[in-house]
Amino acid sequence: MAAPTTDLTESSGTGEVRVESPTEPQPNLIDSNNLVVTPVELTAQEKKEISYLYPYRQSIAPRFILIADLDQLRDGDGLPYGLGVGYLAPRKRQPQWEAGAELYSTSDGQIYASARWIQFPDNYFRPYAKLGVSHIWRADEKLVSFGNWKNYFLRAAVGFEDVIKPPMSVLLELAVAVGTEETQLQFSFGYSWGF
Repeated sequence: MAAPTTDLTESSGTGEVRVESPTEPQPNLIDSNNLVVTPVELTAQEKKEISYLYPYRQSIAPRFILIADLDQLRDGDGLPYGLGVGYLAPRKRQPQWEAGAELYSTSDGQIYASARWIQFPDNYFRPYAKLGVSHIWRADEKLVSFGNWKNYFLRAAVGFEDVIKPPMSVLLELAVAVGTEETQLQFSFGYSWGF
C-alpha cells in the first residue's frame, strides 16, 4: 500500500506555499507494518542473574582468625589463630550494631561490641567499617580478667561481605585492637548468613 502524499503548490508570484492534506485519515503505521512491541519474558535464571538486592538486615558470621603477634613468632610459638562468631542486629539505618566472641589458640578469648557502617547495605558487595570496644579474657586471670582495666581495648575494623549464594556471603576483615599496654592486629575470614 502506498503512503498518502501531501501536495505542495506554490502560488504564482507571492512566494507562499499552500499545503493540501488528504481527505482520508492516515493509517496507523505501527499496526500496518506489524511493529507491535511486546515485553520479553525472562526465565528464572535470568531474573536471578540480574537481582543484586541484598534483602537481609541481620546476620550471623562464623570466622577463622589469624593474629599478628610478632613476639610469639620470634619466640617460635607460631602464629596464633582463633575461631569467632559475630551477630549483626537488624536495623534499617546506619550504623548497625554488632556483637561477637572469639576464642584463640593461646586459650585467651575476646568479646566485643561495635557499631558497623555499611557502605552499600542493599547491594551484594558490602564494604564496611566498624568502631567499638572489646575485652580480652585472659585464661590465667580467670574472672579477675574482667576487673583488670588493661584487658579493655578500643577496636576498629574494615572489611567487606560479598554474596556467594543468597543468603550466604564471604567475609574478609582486618581489625586492630588498641589497649593501654598492647596492640593486636587481626585478619579474619569466614561466612555470613543473612536472615
